[in-house]
Amino acid sequence: MRNYHPTGFWFYFRLISALIGVLVGASASASFAMVFDNIHCSIWAFTSSALALIVLILHIAVRRDVAYSISPKKFLLCMLVGIIFAVIGFGVIVGYLIKGIIDKESGVQVKGKFIVTVWGFMTWKWGFSMYYFANNYHKALLAASTEILSTNSIDG
Repeated sequence: MRNYHPTGFWFYFRLISALIGVLVGASASASFAMVFDNIHCSIWAFTSSALALIVLILHIAVRRDVAYSISPKKFLLCMLVGIIFAVIGFGVIVGYLIKGIIDKESGVQVKGKFIVTVWGFMTWKWGFSMYYFANNYHKALLAASTEILSTNSIDG
């Protein structure tokens, strides 16, 4: 049976990874907007940061949900949002890669198109992570609630 309440090394690794994703995405968004004047890169860095924040909140909410009060529909919504942003992130990767090739961009430049593909990948990664973890938590919640509901306390 899956453990609905994550613990141990991998739980803290996921928390720290998501926190780093939030911080790096937010700082890159500010840097690309204010210093490098690359608004496309800034927008996708911010989107990546927002998705990492949602993944961080998802992990913390499940860890704190001792009463099994999170609705399975919320996990389905997170899965849908995750898939949508994973597809959008993949589209950003392909689109800006093609745009950089068409513009004959050489190397990765701070104001270029190829650097946006990095943040498209990060958006894809956090969208996929949101789908993956919401799916795992959804399955674990259904398994745990089925076990709780099938326990016969009268026969005890």
